[in-house]
Amino acid sequence: MSETVWLQVTTGRGPGECRWVAARVIETITCEAAKIGLSVRIEEAEETPEGLSSAVVSVAGRESSAFVDSWNGSIQWIGTSPFRPHHKRRNWYVGIQTLKPPTRAIGPLDPRELTIETTKAGGPGGQHVNTTDSAVRVIHKPTGLVVLARGERSQHRNKAAAIARLQALLEDRSHQDAAKARTNSWQHHNLLERGNPIRRFKGKKFVPAD
Repeated sequence: MSETVWLQVTTGRGPGECRWVAARVIETITCEAAKIGLSVRIEEAEETPEGLSSAVVSVAGRESSAFVDSWNGSIQWIGTSPFRPHHKRRNWYVGIQTLKPPTRAIGPLDPRELTIETTKAGGPGGQHVNTTDSAVRVIHKPTGLVVLARGERSQHRNKAAAIARLQALLEDRSHQDAAKARTNSWQHHNLLERGNPIRRFKGKKFVPAD
């Protein structure tokens, strides 16, 4: 089944050499994905003169999750700094982590995803405002959110009010999810686990070291 998976490549605020490695990692991911029929798209990127400080890419196609899992973790590059040839350090790391794709913008609600129920509008003291079933309860099947509207005198107006409130709730949830995703992405950018790399590369040609 075709699917889209997002991942973030980060240097964890490492030096220019790590940013160079991050750019090579994106190139390698794109090349490997193309060979097995997957497409890669750069969704966000923090570019620097040396390469990439951080990037978020989406991988789409059949078995994209398995492909991304094969990259999830720390990546080690063994080589002489391309910017400081006399630098003694020879091991450089970047990190890769899968991300939850952002929630799509909420469009018009699909009537097929709504359960609409009518009930009598209750007034003070438990008495009915009228004897008709004017109150409307709307249930959003995918999320389980329930909204009840009974402030209007007609069922039609209460239905419209309930759907409008449900739309607002879903949009608010979408904004909260997006904010949480941005926070998680930023936290991951500042953290990088070095050691136990899932993949190792070497040399300026960035070939597998294993």
